[in-house]
Amino acid sequence: METYVAIINVPGYLPEEEAPTFTSARLAWEYLLEERNRFEDEWFDDDVDEPKYSVTSDQIHTMWERAAWERMATEDWDGTGSVTGPDPSNPNKAWAYEVQIVEADL
Repeated sequence: METYVAIINVPGYLPEEEAPTFTSARLAWEYLLEERNRFEDEWFDDDVDEPKYSVTSDQIHTMWERAAWERMATEDWDGTGSVTGPDPSNPNKAWAYEVQIVEADL
């Protein structure tokens, strides 16, 4: 059984803990989507009528949907990939969201 790791790469910062692992790509993408939306919520302008997430969030959501509907069961996609988008608080910096398969120790 494959294990997936969800990585958020923020340039200039080292992670404080190990990246979380999941039993499916769907769960890994769901984690990344929730984290991205949480970051965006922190920078949300209350004067805006309705919360709207960024293109980056939409791209992560698309990856989650693709994995959730098991379209990844095809030979052309194993559930891994990456999405890059601007830092919610500083559009001059980019963050990368990535799902990778972790090799099991034998």
